[in-house]
Amino acid sequence: MPLNQARVGGLADDAGQTALYSVIDDRSRLDDLANGHARALWMFLNEPVLFRHAEEVRYTDERRRGRSWDAFLCELECLVRRDETALDAFKASLRERFASNNVHVDIFERVRPTFDGEDCELVQITVYREGLPDDQFAFDDGGTLVRRAYRPVFEAAMTYEPATGVIEVVASDRESRAELAQFLARDLLGVEFRDEKVPLRRYDLAVLLNPHPFPTDAEDGIERVEVRQLRLMPIDAVGERVTLECPSKADRTIWSMAQERLGPGNPLAGGWVATQAKLSIKFHPKPGARRGRTLPLTITMPHGCNLKDQTEEEQLIGEKYLRRWGSRHDIIEIRDVDDHGIGLVVEPSYLAAHLTAGAASSGENPVRHASGFRHVWVGDREFRFNGDKHRQIVEYLFTARERGEPSVSSAAMFADLEFETTSRLRDIFKGHKDWKALIEAKGGACRLRVEELLEEQRASAD
Repeated sequence: MPLNQARVGGLADDAGQTALYSVIDDRSRLDDLANGHARALWMFLNEPVLFRHAEEVRYTDERRRGRSWDAFLCELECLVRRDETALDAFKASLRERFASNNVHVDIFERVRPTFDGEDCELVQITVYREGLPDDQFAFDDGGTLVRRAYRPVFEAAMTYEPATGVIEVVASDRESRAELAQFLARDLLGVEFRDEKVPLRRYDLAVLLNPHPFPTDAEDGIERVEVRQLRLMPIDAVGERVTLECPSKADRTIWSMAQERLGPGNPLAGGWVATQAKLSIKFHPKPGARRGRTLPLTITMPHGCNLKDQTEEEQLIGEKYLRRWGSRHDIIEIRDVDDHGIGLVVEPSYLAAHLTAGAASSGENPVRHASGFRHVWVGDREFRFNGDKHRQIVEYLFTARERGEPSVSSAAMFADLEFETTSRLRDIFKGHKDWKALIEAKGGACRLRVEELLEEQRASAD
């Protein structure tokens, strides 16, 4: 009984209620119940299968965009097969890959709320597989401590959105996530898996160097938005950082504080690049409450954002306004991709820009890139990078070179990209056959070998 009480209590909060509503067709069956606990208890007693599906939804959405999550592009408007032949093939793939004798698969329709207030329709596939035998301490019937054998059960989950063709995978093992998506595409969707990850969102913080309004909608109950902290990097120096911080109780903005305190040396006046910003979204108090809640946002250039760590409601608010402040007012610009609730799909502007890139493009810049730095050309030589960290490093070095900084501190780069401080380039690029032809790492600094590659090509042409 205590275990059942814990399960019901686990779906009684806001995130649990979102999960319950996401799996039930007739929402009126829950609307008339007194509170979140009553709704969770009713579902547990009357719809035990839907209750388990709601638990699976919560497991999936809480890990979305975290360390155990990946997303892949696939074909649009596919039908998820559930016939015996397709399910047997899917389970056989799982058994072979994980050496599991027992596999259970749940497939069900659900919805997920999006920042524009609409629900996107998904199909979720949850996988339970039996692990290798293990043992653990336990007390026997006589109270003696013994080791007892057992077989652990591991959970993984996938969602497929027909409207966008995006497959999302939640699994603790990074290497298995692409394989799980492949099994889903091949065995249940009946299409070829391209192993193409959804592009990362890219943030441009440049306009936060100047004062700017943050317009909001009255119905969202936002009282004010403040920039609390900016981390800056000089354009003309390697390995230097300056952080400006304006506490919540200050009677001025971060921009006026920097101007008054630093005067001619104010880094916001020019010559510096914003690499991280911390914003505070303050809400009006709800009825009966003395204080309004605060949503903290941390955005790190080029891809980092802490929205995934917030509640479902806070994620929707954050997603909505990051896009509004980006697209309408050019504040925190989310470039190249857009998020339609479930995944990130290529915008027309991104596609148009990259259709002009590649080996056939013309222009004075000898370094070109396409598909989120999956393809990089120096002159006529092409390099390909599939790993996320590989592309982030190449993009970082490319961006530094564009702003006149051909060599950067490796430690500073790892800090900006939020990699482990003990990271080493040779470990990150292990297995990539020609990364050293593009990147030179020496004396704690690294750079793109553009001039050397161009010289080699000129010599070869002669």
